[in-house]
Amino acid sequence: MTGTGASVFAEFPDTASAQHALAQLPANCRGFIARGVNQSPLWAALADTDDNS
Repeated sequence: MTGTGASVFAEFPDTASAQHALAQLPANCRGFIARGVNQSPLWAALADTDDNS
């Protein structure tokens, strides 16, 4: 999700590659590294709640 303004998302094969790309950002750009998940943690928590009802 993004708010107002431009965003770029990129996939990297490993953390080192992502860190290298992050280090190459121009000074006027911000970035961070995030790890993707296959299932939303919220979805999993809601499923657990349904199972325990």
